[in-house]
Amino acid sequence: MSSFEAPRSAASGSRVAALGRRPQLVHRSSDPEFSDAELDDAVDMGEHAVWANLEEPIYVEKDVEIFRPPQKNSTLPVYYAKGWLPFSADTLFNALLDARYRKAWDANVPQVHVVEHQHVSDVMYFAMNLPWPFANRDYVYRRRVKFYPDQTAFVVLCQAAHHVDAPANIIRMRVETCTLRMCIRSVSTSNDACDFHVEYEDDTNFSIPNYMVNLLLRSMMASFMTELRKACTGYASYINSLQDDVTSAQVTPSNGANGPCTPLDDDFAIEFRKKKIGLHLETDLFSNKVLVAFCEKDSEAAVCGENIEPGFLVTSVNGVSVASNIDWVWEHVRLLKTTERIFSAALLIDRLEAFLADASSTNKIIVAAKTRVLRAMHDERDFIDRIKERRDQGVKALKEFSDKEGDDEWQFGQVMLGVTTSWKPDENGSVWIKLEGIIDGVDIFNTVSVIREVDLYSVWTPFCSQSLLLQSMGYVELAAYLMISSPFMQRDAIIRAFGINAVYESRCLLLLGGSVEESAVTSSVPIPTCQGWNAGRMEIKGFRALIEPVTRTTARTCIVANIDPKCAIPKALLNFGIKKMAGILLYLIRKEAEKIEQDQKSASGIASNEHLRRINSDPSGFYMWLRPIVDKYFLDLSNGSFSTMAKNDAAPPAGAGAGAGAGAGAGAGRALSPMRFMQLALATTVLFSMAYMYQFVSVSVSLRSAGDSDSEDSGGLLRNRVLGHSVLHLQGFEAGYKFVSEYDVEAQGPLYILFMSDANDDGKYWCPDCERAKKPVMDAFNRAPRGSRLVEIRVGPESYWADYMNEFRQNQLFYLDHIPTLMRYEGGGNSSTMLTESFCTDTALLDYAFRVNKPLAGEPNKNKVITLYTPVEVINYLSTYDSTYPLFLFFVSGYHAFNGRLWCPYCDRADVAVMHYYNYTAPDNAVMVRVMVADTYKKWKLKKNPFKLPDFQEKVAPVRGVPYLGFVKKDLAANKINVHQFMPDYPETDKLKTFFKNKPRTARPT
Repeated sequence: MSSFEAPRSAASGSRVAALGRRPQLVHRSSDPEFSDAELDDAVDMGEHAVWANLEEPIYVEKDVEIFRPPQKNSTLPVYYAKGWLPFSADTLFNALLDARYRKAWDANVPQVHVVEHQHVSDVMYFAMNLPWPFANRDYVYRRRVKFYPDQTAFVVLCQAAHHVDAPANIIRMRVETCTLRMCIRSVSTSNDACDFHVEYEDDTNFSIPNYMVNLLLRSMMASFMTELRKACTGYASYINSLQDDVTSAQVTPSNGANGPCTPLDDDFAIEFRKKKIGLHLETDLFSNKVLVAFCEKDSEAAVCGENIEPGFLVTSVNGVSVASNIDWVWEHVRLLKTTERIFSAALLIDRLEAFLADASSTNKIIVAAKTRVLRAMHDERDFIDRIKERRDQGVKALKEFSDKEGDDEWQFGQVMLGVTTSWKPDENGSVWIKLEGIIDGVDIFNTVSVIREVDLYSVWTPFCSQSLLLQSMGYVELAAYLMISSPFMQRDAIIRAFGINAVYESRCLLLLGGSVEESAVTSSVPIPTCQGWNAGRMEIKGFRALIEPVTRTTARTCIVANIDPKCAIPKALLNFGIKKMAGILLYLIRKEAEKIEQDQKSASGIASNEHLRRINSDPSGFYMWLRPIVDKYFLDLSNGSFSTMAKNDAAPPAGAGAGAGAGAGAGAGRALSPMRFMQLALATTVLFSMAYMYQFVSVSVSLRSAGDSDSEDSGGLLRNRVLGHSVLHLQGFEAGYKFVSEYDVEAQGPLYILFMSDANDDGKYWCPDCERAKKPVMDAFNRAPRGSRLVEIRVGPESYWADYMNEFRQNQLFYLDHIPTLMRYEGGGNSSTMLTESFCTDTALLDYAFRVNKPLAGEPNKNKVITLYTPVEVINYLSTYDSTYPLFLFFVSGYHAFNGRLWCPYCDRADVAVMHYYNYTAPDNAVMVRVMVADTYKKWKLKKNPFKLPDFQEKVAPVRGVPYLGFVKKDLAANKINVHQFMPDYPETDKLKTFFKNKPRTARPT
């Protein structure tokens, strides 16, 4: 779903608004963004001078006119359309932009969907069928929408973009370059009528005669407008049908896994919001500091007099007394335990105990508050000790799950039913089993239900003849009895297990447990005992499971267990059976969860499925407790905003609400919740105490042991909890290749790879260029969008790197020529945006490579890039050039099929710098013609390559190698092209910028 932004007054002196200009056509690689001024300018676009000066339309019917005026500074046509329809503005808007509805009524649009939701805009995919002889087309573009209530107007801006999840295909022709502005506005005399204005420009990379375009308009526009009117008329009925579907779905008994009903696809939802504070805060779990995460657009925080920026430290909460908040901090610990967020609760206990242990303060209010909280904590000592104990066990389990040093001890067993089984021997001769797999296609809510209902294990687990719930000690802790029977052996066990909710702290759920004695369980159910010559009690010496939710229906799962069956069967035979059969467990869990989802679709299934009956009746209250936690987590996941503290809807105490409410309203138009207030209370407690206690020491999380150095072979992970970044260090080709080749960009987020030399014990790289690049790269990475990951791969000693046959230079995944090298990994073996050597110290290029939302260099100019592929296209384009705008030619190679990078290493090295500084320094009216000379190196080396033939060399430029960058001068009288080639090396960026500023002093005529 997408929502509209609240209106915002245009900034005074806006150049776009003042000039009333149409946005310049920009190549997709520039990753377009739209400014507020461009949106504000489009509201009244129909009143701009260009519309008043339009002459004869090329198409006219009752309600619409289309114009194609001649362009002075471009050979590309621009189309203007305006019209009037007897429908409200929102009806027309929804008929056009509601994705599912558009596919239903527009036969020429077989596909339209959102590729990626972003903060203020969406990346869209749109496919269109055209009649013969035109080729079917598709578009990938960024779309931003805004509603203006004063004018009752909708503004839509679109511009071509590139996205890795929407690759081009051979079925449709991808329109690489296009831009669109549209305004739909209610007419002043009636709310049931609207007018619309559209400006559209694209570049299809070949010329279409005007008469063909006119023929296309005559053949398609009449039917399109007829269908559009029908669609507007029927939209209300369509919405009612959706509401009927929602109502019927809500009446049907459900296990809650489906969540709230929403329209399919990615439709628009119009939301009118009240004024909101919009200040979002985050807590660093290690330093306990509260910082500004971001301010919602058009909120009070965003438009206040002070410039509140991400990363600002919160030092006060509108004058609220720190001492009076100590009680709230203690209460916050209890509320975190309510949702089983053990890690956060234990951390707060540690910090609170340190604060209370300091006796230096003589302030009577603070001393009284400390005494009150100390007494409460003393009464809850068992509660505190249990949290700390669980925290220690959870930390140990996470370390073992992520311990790369122990990976070599695990031996591969098999892959069966999508589950990888590994094993390693224990010192006592038993076997540790590790199961790794993905449970997908089923709601995680149902998966948790299958795991929790232990007394139903005997229903769906082979060889489990009896299972009993002995004791329930809360929502996430229980004791159970299991009996395993086979023709030759019977074994039972008493198990006690508990869970930790770490989805916000570590993005996972933990289950920990093992065997216990009967005396450790208080059960109202008699505990059976196996009887017979082949019966006995087995021992589960250790059990831990990690569930990492990726989406609502996908979770990565890893289970590690050590089972000693206490029998005389030869160890080798027993271990063989365990290794071969254990992998079926994850498969059976998924199948049982699938059965829940299938049975909930029918009344008979609901009646017969015991899991569903328990979910719906919820005798223990577990599912009522679990459902909001799951829903909230995936809502935060979809919004990209992870809160690190629990929330509560109870009102804050008297005297605290006013101060906190003005300073930390993080909800969308909601009053300050007590849990948000307690986040701020915690922050002020810690920060104020620093003035008279001590300064807390931040702790870094590492996958290495504390004694390891950065130069050791083991990989280390440093996480910035505030910015959501992570940095991984890997040593050598094998570790780097394994990590990158197995990395899932879609599920794990953006990945950047930095190749560096080895470093000594002091952390200094043997390569001077790497040493110089270290700080600029990390500074830029800290400005990267949330969730970005950087892996630093060290290529080895200098002697190894000097060998041109080493794996880093020869393997197709990396294919390196220089260090340092930074690149963005796109998945599937492909990478892009490569920077090498001195480019890795260039702040502007690093901001571009890391996709920094607000680069230090500011916004790029509005110049244009056109991509051509044949000499004929280049010659035809230059024949129409009239010297009224700066024109540059940039000849480069094509792309490798195996890694998506330019096959020419020199082009690959120069490409980002040339394109970036062209976008930032060439004038707004400049055009760059980017020419791909050959798909492969073999084709480029052919003597008959068309770019090397005399006709092209004489008419355009003697291109003997790539990359070739030139500035075009044309003698109009003689119709002669002169190209001034850029001669310095591309790392000389100052000369490159001078060249693009239309002052080619660093060029020579060719």
